[in-house]
Amino acid sequence: MLPTVSFVRGPSEGAIPRHLFVPETRPFHRPVQRTRLRLQDPEDVEDARKAGVPVYLLRSETVTMLGYRISFPPVLFAAEPASSGIDSEYRKVAMVSDQAVREPRLEDVIVMLLHVDELAARAVAERNREDIRANYLLKRVLQENLERAATLVRLQDFSPAIETVGESLPRAALSRQMRKNLPMGILP
Repeated sequence: MLPTVSFVRGPSEGAIPRHLFVPETRPFHRPVQRTRLRLQDPEDVEDARKAGVPVYLLRSETVTMLGYRISFPPVLFAAEPASSGIDSEYRKVAMVSDQAVREPRLEDVIVMLLHVDELAARAVAERNREDIRANYLLKRVLQENLERAATLVRLQDFSPAIETVGESLPRAALSRQMRKNLPMGILP
C-alpha cells in the first residue's frame, strides 16, 4: 500500500491561486474536499512558490548562470511529504529538506544536479569553489543519501568529510570533461 498526499485548503489559505488545484473524487460521507496541486508551466510553479508551497523548478538557464552550459528539460523538485500530492508534466524529484526547495542555496543546486547530471554538479562546484560551504554540502549530500553520486564525481574535493562510497571517475577524465565546456563568464 502506498501512502498518498492531498491538499486541503483552509480558510486562511486564500493566497494560493485556485487554478493550481484539481479536486479529487470525494469518498462517500467525507465533508472535506481534497485537492491535488497541478503545476504545468513555470508560471504555475512560481505562483505556488509565492504561496509558500515547497517546490522549485530547476532549469538549464540556472545551471548556465552558475557557469556550466547545459541543456536539459526542467525538473520539478518538491519537498518529500508534498511531492506525491503534485501532478505535473515535469519530471518530479522528492527532496528531504523543504527549506532547500523553498530557498535553494548553491549547495542545494549542486545536490539537485546530482539527480539530473553528476558531471554538471561537479562543474558547478568547481566553478563556484570559493562560494561553497563544505559543511552544508556534506549535510545536504547525507540528507539526500547521495554519497555514491557524490563519490562518482569526486565532490570530496569540495567537502572532504563526504564518505567515499563506490567508484570515482578518474581525475584525468574529469578534468578533460571540464575543459570541453569552458565557462563563458559570470552573469549577475
